[in-house]
Amino acid sequence: MPPITLGHRIVRPLCAGSAVGALVLWSLSLRPSLLPRSWFVQGAVSGVCVALGIAIGAILDRPVRALVRRFGGDPERPLPTWARLAVGTIAVVLLVTGPFRWHAWQQAQRPLVLVEPQPAWAFLPMLATTAVVTALLLTIARTIVHATAWVDRRMARRVRASAARWATAAIVTITAIVVLSIGGRWFAQWAEQNFGAFDTTTPDGAEEPTVSTRSGGPDSLVDWDDLGHQGRGFVG
Repeated sequence: MPPITLGHRIVRPLCAGSAVGALVLWSLSLRPSLLPRSWFVQGAVSGVCVALGIAIGAILDRPVRALVRRFGGDPERPLPTWARLAVGTIAVVLLVTGPFRWHAWQQAQRPLVLVEPQPAWAFLPMLATTAVVTALLLTIARTIVHATAWVDRRMARRVRASAARWATAAIVTITAIVVLSIGGRWFAQWAEQNFGAFDTTTPDGAEEPTVSTRSGGPDSLVDWDDLGHQGRGFVG
């Protein structure tokens, strides 16, 4: 059997476990957090969660299939019609209602922390951002898998199979550490330049509390300067 090309690997459909994992983690990512999220931030968070769901689902898919075979079942056999209808209905309901639930939660949360409400169409760019981030992360992950398989095949031609596995693992691990180190340093610098400077400012009209029982006050365990822009605006 010829090796899978990079293009075919990238566009390969998701397995059942990955599809379920992506849907579950995407639904959970829409729930409100301590502070409201813009459509861009929510899209990025959801994209990362979908990618994690795909990875977790793919990891669990194999042992589940093996367990089904062990008890005499056929994991390749299609589900009964009623089961497919039930799963499909649940998926459609979550996909359709999820963006509207997210928007409603955001609209209810924003006035509580003095943040302007989002427009009604905010879920559209949020979904687009989710799709782009998911596609980017999935492409990167599958490219890494493809590169690992390519290195493994090349090493197997030159050394024993057991040694080839260890050599491939070492090469992939060292490469991942270097890339993550460089990427993490770049992201930290970018975040500091874009968000750090703004976070040191104080909103107009916000004053440092003089009451000892309030965050940022004289006896507070949290200093006024450590609250950040939104924190100072909320308590001041």
